[in-house]
Formats: sequence, structure tokens, C-alpha cells
Amino acid sequence: MADHELKLEEAGEWDRFLQTAEQVLGEPWETLKHSPLADDFFSEVMHAMYPTRYEETMSWYSSRAGDTSGVGTSAAEVTADIEKMLARRAAGKTLFVVVDEVSQYIFQNTGRMLGAAIVCIGAGSAAKGARVAAGNRAAEARR
Repeated sequence: MADHELKLEEAGEWDRFLQTAEQVLGEPWETLKHSPLADDFFSEVMHAMYPTRYEETMSWYSSRAGDTSGVGTSAAEVTADIEKMLARRAAGKTLFVVVDEVSQYIFQNTGRMLGAAIVCIGAGSAAKGARVAAGNRAAEARR
């Protein structure tokens, strides 16, 4: 869902989404987005915002059935999204990426390890610095 939130930000519709969410759902999106029913709530808001595109309250949700959002996303795409989010939400801030409990998972696969390192290096160039570590190996980028 974060991907769709970012798309709304890029389209200049985020503030409208937040206002519509509060009107339609009776609570702020910041609270509801953590609910197990967040996808359902998101769909309700999208229906309210775009009733001709999403004719039923669950049309947005149904249109994404089986979506594996994020699967196949390249490290460069993730880095670009991080840069956009930092520019909008935390300009001038430092981003720290901690790879802790999953370090064994990525360490055993060179592609995953390199992907994590590339994301952090790219994020490091966009922010003040980033670091990823897995076991005794580390890839570090500082601005």
C-alpha cells in the first residue's frame, strides 16, 4: 500500500486522500493504515475520490487481487522511491537502514546482499548516509 500512497503523493492527491479518508472513514488515515483491514479502507477512500473509476467500494481492492507489489522491483527503483520520499518527508535528514534478523537470509545469496548494498549506497547519496551490515560483512556509503 505504501507504493500507492507514494503514487498519490506524486500525483498531488495525497492531501485530498487524507481529507477524504477522514470524511469517509471517520478516523485519520495515520491511525487506520495500521489496521489489518487497511486495504479495505484504502479501497473505500479511492472509491470516494474516483467513483467513476472505482464504481464499488471494493473495486480498487479487487483490481489489485493477486498483485505482488514489490516483487521484481529493482534496487535502483527502490532507491529512487526512497529518494522521492526523503525529499518530500524528511529533507536534510539522515537515513539509517538496519538489516538485522534477516542478515543470514541475504548473506547466503550474493544477489540479495548486493541488492541491499545498492539500495543503501543509493540512499546514502540521497541522504546524509546509509549503512547495511550482514554478519561480519558491511557495505557503507557516506555523503
